[in-house]
Amino acid sequence: MKFNCIAAGTLFLAAMASSQAFELKGFKSIDFGASNATLTANGLNCRPQGTNVVECSGADTLFGFSGTVRAWLSSDKVTNIRMVVVDKKPVNLVDAYSQALGKPKTFIQRYPRQDVTVSYWIAMDGTSVSTFTTGTTLVVKNPDTGEERHSATADYMDRASTMDLLAKAKKAEQTKRDF
Repeated sequence: MKFNCIAAGTLFLAAMASSQAFELKGFKSIDFGASNATLTANGLNCRPQGTNVVECSGADTLFGFSGTVRAWLSSDKVTNIRMVVVDKKPVNLVDAYSQALGKPKTFIQRYPRQDVTVSYWIAMDGTSVSTFTTGTTLVVKNPDTGEERHSATADYMDRASTMDLLAKAKKAEQTKRDF
């Protein structure tokens, strides 16, 4: 247990050393730590997703793109927020966040059928935002109209979730060595 605390502390210190000078309290009116009642009062539709987990969702925009925002609560506190945007043209959130927040840190998450590049930015308070690319644009087809829309996702994470992200980045760094 002591080792895990030391490893977590080391990851957090490394994150703070590489963090950018911005604050990230959540996404727009959804703050990390907000309750189910607060999100419902702000117009989000909340429903239980198991013991101690609630998912809330609603419509919103990100960098001018429309989409759906979802917040996950654990023990009645927001821990993660996901914004999925769609547009008729490919959406490049990495460029948009890079212009707003600076150059991202990146790592490659390897899956059996494809690699995913995760780009992330860590705020001064240890929270973060990340997005991912697969080399191809995700295309969503409307089953009723047949219209194709391009999709992109941004994840906003509290400090604990950011630690999980950093652990994945560290693991990816270790597994990419070929020696």
